[in-house]
Amino acid sequence: MQSEPKNTPENALSAGVTDEQILQAVQKSGYPLQTIIANKLGVDFRVQEEWSFVDGDSGALRTLDIWASRRMFDLQSEDQPFVRPTLDLLIECKQSDLPYVFFISATRPRLPEFPYFAGLAQDKIALTTDDDSSTYTETILGALSLSNHPFILNAAEPCMTFSKCTRKGSAIELSGTDAFQNTILPLAKALRYFKKQEEPPKTARYFDCHIPLAIAVLDAPMIAARIEGDQQSLTLTPWVRVVRHEATPAASWFDRMQTLGIDVVHKSFFDQYLQQHAIPFAQQFSPLAIKHHVELSSGKGFASGMNARGFNEVEPRLRPRS
Repeated sequence: MQSEPKNTPENALSAGVTDEQILQAVQKSGYPLQTIIANKLGVDFRVQEEWSFVDGDSGALRTLDIWASRRMFDLQSEDQPFVRPTLDLLIECKQSDLPYVFFISATRPRLPEFPYFAGLAQDKIALTTDDDSSTYTETILGALSLSNHPFILNAAEPCMTFSKCTRKGSAIELSGTDAFQNTILPLAKALRYFKKQEEPPKTARYFDCHIPLAIAVLDAPMIAARIEGDQQSLTLTPWVRVVRHEATPAASWFDRMQTLGIDVVHKSFFDQYLQQHAIPFAQQFSPLAIKHHVELSSGKGFASGMNARGFNEVEPRLRPRS
């Protein structure tokens, strides 16, 4: 049997440095929260802490606190579909004694890029029909009749901008730049890198359909600021969805604007967010993706009555294009 390594006299704290000081420094650094969240996810997910990605702007190698992945299909099944759904969580953890303030949007913006699917050859499905010679283009969620799923549509309040409180003497100020640069921007860049990393080869026949969710977990007070007419209100909130609008180069003008959704969740709400919202959505999406694996893998499908019925409830009418 191997014995545990023994401590040496040289491996000791220097004078003036105490265990209490070290503990306080560790608690402020964010690592304890990262470890807590990683341990929670380790039960059902494959977890990689300090997940690295390449910054699309600078080309520098950066890290995100956690990447967690969970297969949403039966790997042992004899009949393997062309599309294999996987739920992926890209997580950044932040701790602060001072609050974050989220300015809740007066309107609910569209989020066509939420979730930001990765791993498929096509992000949309081209549909032919039997009552029109036109070809209709539909999103993956629209084709599977999941655009109005509560997790997508209205589970979290939308927020276009937010700030972190900072101290200036005895006063409290808001710093929007710090909150954006250290929380939202890394997650947005990680999402784009993840999608590029999972891009399939041109010759691919089988595809991993990733559902990557960008999540900021905060160990800090989360305050929602609402303005209704002349009235302003501040309330604590456990979850908001920050909307990130970006212009991006693309061949099609339909794809030159992207609107990403990034969930900001309080640490005390993370279990509920995961078990009652994110995982149930993936569990509802996955069997539909497997059912329509031919349409998703090819980016082509057939749906009857598109001229008469339009994009309402496409999934029951969806089948492979003959």
